[in-house]
Amino acid sequence: MAFARERLREQDGLLLGGGRDVHPRWYGEENRFARLEDDPRRDPWEVALFRVARERGLPVLGICRGVQVINVAAGGTLIQDLDREPATGMRRVAHRRRDFPASLYHSVRLSPSSFLFRLYGKEEITVNSRHHQAVAQVAPGFRPVARAEDGTIEALEADSSWFCLGVQWHPEDLVEEDPGSRALFRAFVEACSNPGPKRDLRRSGPSSPGRRAPGAVRPPRPRRSR
Repeated sequence: MAFARERLREQDGLLLGGGRDVHPRWYGEENRFARLEDDPRRDPWEVALFRVARERGLPVLGICRGVQVINVAAGGTLIQDLDREPATGMRRVAHRRRDFPASLYHSVRLSPSSFLFRLYGKEEITVNSRHHQAVAQVAPGFRPVARAEDGTIEALEADSSWFCLGVQWHPEDLVEEDPGSRALFRAFVEACSNPGPKRDLRRSGPSSPGRRAPGAVRPPRPRRSR
């Protein structure tokens, strides 16, 4: 934690990217399946980075593994293997596809009250998918704002004015063709550019050009030299 505080001291935000599985020990469970592909170096480091970012109110964006790290670090749990512990929806959805990163694979429904809905501008989107774990019990302080047809949680947002959200798909592979993915990264960069309290994900949408983002405050006054 001390090292994470030092590394984030001069940073404006935190992006948690994709990668291997989060080990179940981080949410108080034993590994039940041989399929686990964890990274023992990344788990403690990214959990610490997230907790420091939360302490400081830094904007956080999680992608695939990143949304799982957010949920686990904040006190939630994961589905260890969707093929063996399927979600509760009536329709089965395959969530793991490696052949083409930008391949639009399955549909996701966004909550109409969510910040993601405001970014994408529609309730149903089609996403790419390369994962076999997913959010199970949602961490306190967060809410699910997107689900696949089988009920799998596909996105989380902080239930507060803090800019913190995570998506299970890979928007970085879709930015050239998908306006919603571009808007997502633009909103993250905008939040990182505004000092003080960040955008309220419950109420605000993308700001128009030339306007200060909702929830932003005036920059702090320069310190006087002694």
